[in-house]
Order: sequence, then structure tokens, then C-alpha cells
Amino acid sequence: MINEQEELLIEKMVSEYRIKLKAIICTSEPRTGFKVQEVDFKGHAQIIADYFGIDYDTMLSSKTRKREYILARAVLFWLTRKQRGNVLTFTQIGEYAGLNHSTIIHSIKKFNEWYEWDLSFRYPADDILKSLGYKVVKEGKENYHPERI
Repeated sequence: MINEQEELLIEKMVSEYRIKLKAIICTSEPRTGFKVQEVDFKGHAQIIADYFGIDYDTMLSSKTRKREYILARAVLFWLTRKQRGNVLTFTQIGEYAGLNHSTIIHSIKKFNEWYEWDLSFRYPADDILKSLGYKVVKEGKENYHPERI
């Protein structure tokens, strides 16, 4: 039987490594009834929301312009688009997020700009992508794509 101190210790350890644990869960076999894109999108969205300390539903359903929400959406949309080799259309990504395709285009464009020039964006983006098993590779001027580690 687990006592109260052990339970608190377990809870603390899980909270410290929740991003890594969720990344492992998301990269495992897809759940039945979901398309692979949906599993990746929802799993990645949850991990990114947890990293920035924001609410998952608000991140996707709200049009808030708070910086942490904008940065989280930029990482999510860029990764969703690029990890599939640009196979998913902007409209499809917009349907997953409940947003307009032009918002997705703008967000991905801003990701490339911010990653190039803003270190306060680059470091969290690299940290999130590393926890998901990716590294960012530059291809041309201000054009980046994810690569599996």
C-alpha cells in the first residue's frame, strides 16, 4: 500500500516528466477510430499546451492574441504541416484546429520568421520539438523543416 509521502513523490515525478511521458504516448501506436493525422495533431497540441502552461481548448478554439497562445499555435501548425511533408492542406489543418486556413498560413510564416530572429521563441520551440523527437533543419532562406532525431 502506498503511503501519502510516496504518493506525493510519484505525483511530483510525473508532473516533472509529463512532457516526455506524453510524447512517448503520442508516438506509440495510433488509437483505434482515429486517423494518424488526428492522433498526431491532438497529441502534439496537448503537449505544446502543457509546455506553455495554457489551456488546450482555449489554444485551439479561442482567437486570443496573448503571446503564449500565438507561439504555441505557431509551433503546432508548423509541425503539423511540415512533418507530413506538406501533404496536409492549410484547410485540413484549419479544420482540426477550428480556425480559418489563412490563420494557419500566417502562423506558419511567422514561425519561420520568429525562429530565424527571436531567441525567446527559438529556445522553447527547440525544447518542445526535442521532446517530440524532432530537430529543426534550415533549408534555404528562412525555411525550416523538422527532422526525426
